[in-house]
Amino acid sequence: MTAARARPVITFATDFGPAAPAVCRGVMYQIAPEALIIDISHQIPRFSIRDGAATLTFALPYMPVGVHVAVVDPGVGTDRLAVALQVARGDVLVGPDNGLLMPAADRLGGVVRAHVLENSKLMLPIVTSSFHGRDIFAPMAAHLAMGTPIETVGRAVDPATLVRSKIPRPRIGEGGRVPLGSSLLMEDSEGQVSLADNQGNAAERLHLAVDRSVRIRPA
Repeated sequence: MTAARARPVITFATDFGPAAPAVCRGVMYQIAPEALIIDISHQIPRFSIRDGAATLTFALPYMPVGVHVAVVDPGVGTDRLAVALQVARGDVLVGPDNGLLMPAADRLGGVVRAHVLENSKLMLPIVTSSFHGRDIFAPMAAHLAMGTPIETVGRAVDPATLVRSKIPRPRIGEGGRVPLGSSLLMEDSEGQVSLADNQGNAAERLHLAVDRSVRIRPA
């Protein structure tokens, strides 16, 4: 008996909200009808590269090896590059070169090859300036999932030149090592630095919100 061939895996994360991802999935299924498309999230805060990068860094290590397409792209229509990144684990990450992909790529072993998405034969026939998720990233991801070699998508670039996001790395702390109600800096379940209270809520106690600045000084 011949073993069943595994379905190609495409994961998909955007800040598009509820409707536009279905259009992109339709594009991908037309090119890769056998693909298993896993939606990670389409509720990333609009244009928040930081939140998108954190979502990918949290989720992708638990996904099957495959093609991971992500679009949080405030620079759509500008001269920012569209890229495909092959990582050491064997995955390919597809998206804008704006820092969105790099933390997750590092978590998957680091970028070993990087190519610019510029082969128009692997895009939709009409590429708009405002919907690269549909016109470029979705079809490119589907072609790659079906076995198209990464070098055919466009020219190679030095991974060292790729844009990196400014997500801090954690340094200290575990919640159970401080008294109840006390604050600490710790690495959370998504691998990011968190200011937390042991069995409390630091955000509520300190009246914090997204994009608020916090100054921390030694006691």
